[in-house]
Amino acid sequence: MADVVTGDFQKKQQGRWIVLCVGVAVLGLGAGLGVRFYQTHHTKPAVAAKKTHADTAQDLSLMGDYDAAQKQLQQALAQPGLTSAQKYSLYYQQGSTYQGEGNNQAALDSYKKAAALKKTQNLYESMAALAVQMGDKASAIDYYKQAIKLIPSSSPISEDSKQTDEAAIKALQEQQS
Repeated sequence: MADVVTGDFQKKQQGRWIVLCVGVAVLGLGAGLGVRFYQTHHTKPAVAAKKTHADTAQDLSLMGDYDAAQKQLQQALAQPGLTSAQKYSLYYQQGSTYQGEGNNQAALDSYKKAAALKKTQNLYESMAALAVQMGDKASAIDYYKQAIKLIPSSSPISEDSKQTDEAAIKALQEQQS
């Protein structure tokens, strides 16, 4: 009889432990869900990068609305107090937009304005591609050479970029011969 009582007691103890463990797990889950709910509903959302005039113009240009893109860029460039970095972005995008609509000379003029503010590999590669479109292989070669000088050595693709630009120079030199 004592075995029966002891067995019942052990079963009750096991049941209590199971209930206690399940209760702790439910409370933990509830607390975790509560914290997550609080985080998503009571904290400031991550600040999205503010869209610039150049970004807006790029979107318009990609949609084929070159007139609206150029209007956006002209309005932005007319604003007082622009930093040189902002002007660079706007002129670069203006050049890209002109190039997209086939106004190559205006594109080159805008790219040159951007280069007067900041010299970058991408800008000179864009200028080189434009010079190729315009049939000016000598200028394209010069722009590619400038681009190579501006390739950041810390970039994981610097060697690939250099090889690509050197291959473009070689191909242009062969076409000139």
